[in-house]
Amino acid sequence: MKEWKIKGFSEEIKEKLDSKLMEDRYSYWFRYRSIPWYRKRRIKGSYPEKLIKMALNELQLVAKVRRGNKGAYISSYWLIESKSGILD
Repeated sequence: MKEWKIKGFSEEIKEKLDSKLMEDRYSYWFRYRSIPWYRKRRIKGSYPEKLIKMALNELQLVAKVRRGNKGAYISSYWLIESKSGILD
């Protein structure tokens, strides 16, 4: 499970961005102590939005980054939506 969702990009670009965010410098595996099988890939640091934007810049992508909520606001995720695709 990942802490982010990617929308509005082609499958190829989604895979590249997903791979970039899965690198250890951008994210880490979070485990709940009380649920041994539960793992979630989370963005690192105090300013996760900044790290996501750094990954986007490395791939030369333009996107909106914001927090999204699931259902009854129990947990949230980072939503990465395409603005205009690849920079020229």
